[in-house]
Amino acid sequence: MEYSAKQRQSKVVAFLYIGLLVLLGTSMIGTIILALDNRALRLEQPRHLVPMLLDKPFSISSTGADSNYLQMLGMSFILLRLNVSPETIEGQHKMLLSYVAEEARPGLAAVLFDEARKIQRNEITSAFFQNKVAIDPSRGLVDIRGTIRYFSGERPLEPSSKHYQLQFTFDNGVASLKHFLEVTDAKD
Repeated sequence: MEYSAKQRQSKVVAFLYIGLLVLLGTSMIGTIILALDNRALRLEQPRHLVPMLLDKPFSISSTGADSNYLQMLGMSFILLRLNVSPETIEGQHKMLLSYVAEEARPGLAAVLFDEARKIQRNEITSAFFQNKVAIDPSRGLVDIRGTIRYFSGERPLEPSSKHYQLQFTFDNGVASLKHFLEVTDAKD
């Protein structure tokens, strides 16, 4: 009799230990899942901003932005590149390059350098007027069409239609310009 009671007591203690280990394992798994979920919520939480002098609120997170923010970024970068004079072009292009992704910087720097030399050599001023903007927030793509007008001193030169595509990437909420391409549209 004594032997079977001791055996039963050992079984009960063993089941209690197993039950406690199962509860501990479940608790640890739950804690890990909650920690990962909390991290994702914290990093991807959009922040709503309304900057000075702009009338549209926008949202950004660590992984992307809404269409209002992308439109403002796209127009700002277009204006930095295209609304230039011989005196301002170097500073504006330098500022633009500070937002370009590291891997895309050498290629765009060469294009901007050529543009700056032409503008300075010919003493031309340019102004860009947008006609149409299309935005794809899921890809960080801004498609801008418009007319660029050139001036040589006070004399206007022939305006031309331009089409640009800008693509942005986001790393911890910081936007970088991945591509700034002039698109050649097919003639009808």
